[in-house]
Amino acid sequence: MGALIMAIGLAAISCAAGEFLTHAKALHIYALVLAAMAGSYIGLAMADGRSDKIAMEIVAAIAFGAAAYYGMGKWPLLLVIGFAAHAVWHVLHHPGNIGARVKPGFAFSGIVYDSVMAAYIYLRILHH
Repeated sequence: MGALIMAIGLAAISCAAGEFLTHAKALHIYALVLAAMAGSYIGLAMADGRSDKIAMEIVAAIAFGAAAYYGMGKWPLLLVIGFAAHAVWHVLHHPGNIGARVKPGFAFSGIVYDSVMAAYIYLRILHH
C-alpha cells in the first residue's frame, strides 16, 4: 500500500509541476525523468552483479534515452510511448523475470508512476 501511495504522490507532484511550466519545458523535464529512471536500472544491475543483466539494462537505457531525447522535441508522443514501455519494463523485473533483481514494491511503484505519467503527457499533448 505504501508503494502505491508513494507512486501516486510522486506522479501527482510531477504532473502538477508541469502545469507551471511551458509545454516545451515540461516535455524536457519529463524526458529527463524517463531517462534517469531507465538509467537507474543500470545501477541496480551493477549491484546485482550479473554482466548479462548489466548489458541488457544499458541497451534498454539507450532505447529509453532515445525515446526521451526525440520525445522532448519533434515527437512528444515518444514520451508517452517511452513511459508506457517503461511501465512494461518494470513488470518484467519482478523476481523470476528478466533484468536486474528488484524488490516487488519498486517495480509496482514504477508501474503506477509510469502509467500515470504516460496518461498525463498524452492528455497534455492532446490539449496543446
